[in-house]
Amino acid sequence: MDTTRVLLSDSHLHLHLGSGIFPSMARRWKGCSCAVSTQDWDAALTAAKAAPGATVFFGIHPWYASGDLDRTLSRLEDLLSAEPSAGIGEIGLDAFRADTDLDTQRIWFREQMRLARTYNRPVSIHCVRAFGPLMDELTAMPGSLPPFCIHSFNGSREIMDRIIRRGGSVSFSAFSLKGASGKSADCLHHAQDGHFLLDTDFPSREGQNLKEYPGMLTALYEEAARIRDVHVERIAALTAEAFAPFSGETTV
Repeated sequence: MDTTRVLLSDSHLHLHLGSGIFPSMARRWKGCSCAVSTQDWDAALTAAKAAPGATVFFGIHPWYASGDLDRTLSRLEDLLSAEPSAGIGEIGLDAFRADTDLDTQRIWFREQMRLARTYNRPVSIHCVRAFGPLMDELTAMPGSLPPFCIHSFNGSREIMDRIIRRGGSVSFSAFSLKGASGKSADCLHHAQDGHFLLDTDFPSREGQNLKEYPGMLTALYEEAARIRDVHVERIAALTAEAFAPFSGETTV
């Protein structure tokens, strides 16, 4: 694939968790670089500023949803005020790996979504084995929601359709597309134009060198093109359309 001809977007990665220097492909690239806890918010911001095309996202991942909620929200609000292009993420619900109980996770998720609505910021959401509770939360929130996507989506087509009806998008990663059930690949094949994204969730291993990133992203786009039986340029155009609200250019 000649990536000089298309704009590639990556809806979810963690630049600060890789090693080395971000490659020159940033000139034809945009991405959402997400933090996961208060301890890496500063590092996430520094890494995003060093990568042209990156938008930083601040949030508390469900694995780390513990501690002083009010103090954390106050600091998050300060960062959102200081960084008008920043999004909120990685937040969400995890009924599989998280040590924090789901009820507590839901409180943290709800409060971070409240800030996203207040500041009109895009949101990157993690959801593992908790689509029922997640949809309950999203449905209970009044009015329209800011742009949000479920990264590395591995739910059903029914859940995908409900997310889109609620105004959200779904994002597919190499990890989710390799699922043994083929469920995510089927969802990508049938996903509504303008409502699906792709994400590498880089790094795939601790300290992975950023020089490996372009190959990962290119391979993901080629796999998505294969699944939808279209040219890579078409996938790039569709994901660019869906990515626009997450680019940091539409926040206030």
